[in-house]
Amino acid sequence: MEKTALELFCELNEIEVPETAEDDIISIEVEHVSDIWILAMEDDEIEVFAPIEGIDATNPVVMRALLEANYLGMATGAARVGIDPFSDQVSLCERWTVEELLRPDARENLLVFAGLVDGWRKDGVEAIVAYAKSGGQTTSEPLENMIKV
Repeated sequence: MEKTALELFCELNEIEVPETAEDDIISIEVEHVSDIWILAMEDDEIEVFAPIEGIDATNPVVMRALLEANYLGMATGAARVGIDPFSDQVSLCERWTVEELLRPDARENLLVFAGLVDGWRKDGVEAIVAYAKSGGQTTSEPLENMIKV
């Protein structure tokens, strides 16, 4: 039986292959940043994502803040903020190819992504909540500067 991209990724990075790899999804920890998910999709695409708890995605002011954060990658870098349509959970996401996942520098790219996730989980939630509490009033500091990514 041919190995899946996720199984190969785990082997290349000396990660125990989770049972969920058979379902084309795994959760890993990268440098103490947990709950990073890798989902194999169609057409050799991979979605790397991590939930960001504590953000009320149903609040219109929060939605604006998230859209501003996405604008030109100001507070997201190469990633983007998305909302799970089933749970309303905010997530930070990146689209990769299978080739990118299996390259020798994939671990370094995951470290960069984990740094973004960590920044959002620490500073991003605080900045978005403060923005929402202010009613979306601009602050003395742009949103992208308030989130340390």
